[in-house]
Amino acid sequence: MLRSELFRGNIRLERCAVDNAQHVVRGNAGDFVSKIQEALVILDNALLLGNDISSQTYGPSTAETVLAYKTTRNIVNRAYQSTPDDIVGIMTIARMDTEMADMEARMPEMIERARIGGFQRTFSAFMQVVGIGPPPPPGREGPATANQLRARNLAIAIFNNLNPDMDDIGSELGDMRNRIASPTLPTERAHFPDSRVGNRSAFVVGNRIPVFLCPRFFGGNDEQRIRTMVHESAHLTGVGDPDGEAYYLLYNSVNEDPQIVVGTPRSNNRADMADTWAKYVNAVTGQPPDR
Repeated sequence: MLRSELFRGNIRLERCAVDNAQHVVRGNAGDFVSKIQEALVILDNALLLGNDISSQTYGPSTAETVLAYKTTRNIVNRAYQSTPDDIVGIMTIARMDTEMADMEARMPEMIERARIGGFQRTFSAFMQVVGIGPPPPPGREGPATANQLRARNLAIAIFNNLNPDMDDIGSELGDMRNRIASPTLPTERAHFPDSRVGNRSAFVVGNRIPVFLCPRFFGGNDEQRIRTMVHESAHLTGVGDPDGEAYYLLYNSVNEDPQIVVGTPRSNNRADMADTWAKYVNAVTGQPPDR
């Protein structure tokens, strides 16, 4: 019996685990292939190309990522081969299942670390924008004033706005902080082949809870998960466009448009894009810029 929540109970994969005739190979299609693809993204942060995911097909991209998975772990049946192949057989599904079960046990902690990190980061950004800090010595300028000036300069660049309304920005950051403040923030796992998942880390529907966490959320690292939680907190305040989404390849303080656009956003205003707010929070709180 397979142990992981992802694989357990799937008839085809249960058979694959015990019967050599039920190996999963190129050309196979179905929900069992989607589960293998999801495991590859979660365990190895794999990037699946083409229409393998949408068609639930064990196509070239899936085969390549399986081969990479098996090569990294040296999964070879020494009875008849000396190098890994791109087939999911008894040994491979057993290894995937064990790793997935271990990963699933860690998921609640991963989600909570991301939520706490996102809350702390948005809270820090809020305090710097509104100028909360220790009072300065008499006759001197305190760090809070310097932080506010820096936050304004970053807003000019990142939002591409020569005269940003810092009161509005502070209010938005405070709302973002509040949206992810609670340990009971509702989240749900989203699975392949849901068309909303794609290569996203997470999404919300109608700018409302719950936050749907995609396979790539778990395949990334803690920093990426924190950024994702900040991004989704902006959506939960109403930022975003139902017709399209935009993303930055790099989080930095550079005045540039987002490089990845999905769909056709109605607005080119960066303040209408959740990822701009996540990028701004990173910059204001002094996170190292991506290189």
